[in-house]
Amino acid sequence: SSGINAEWPLRPGVHGVLVQKIMESQKQYVNKDDKKDDHLTNLSRQKERSIVQKEINSLRTSIQSLASSAAPIGKILDYLQEDLDSMQKELSTWKTENRANDTAIKKEKSTDCDSALIPLL
Repeated sequence: SSGINAEWPLRPGVHGVLVQKIMESQKQYVNKDDKKDDHLTNLSRQKERSIVQKEINSLRTSIQSLASSAAPIGKILDYLQEDLDSMQKELSTWKTENRANDTAIKKEKSTDCDSALIPLL
């Protein structure tokens, strides 16, 4: 057995584009092999199958590696959103405190000026 499953059905919409292309390539390869091409010897067919299988396994490994690398990035993005929310709340708190202090300073300035001017009148 070559390890290539020709009966694995292509189901549009179920698999991603890359997986569909891999499955189509496998199907074409198996169909080509089923024609019993007289030009290839049994040994060369086995060698070609081996090469294709190694490429498929390499691609599968690369995709798994990419997927496992993407998961931590997703978690980081979740934490980033939480941090942004926290920073927004803190900014809002500081803005509110700043407005209150500005109001207090303006009130203090107007009170000091008025009381300082009374003796001059």
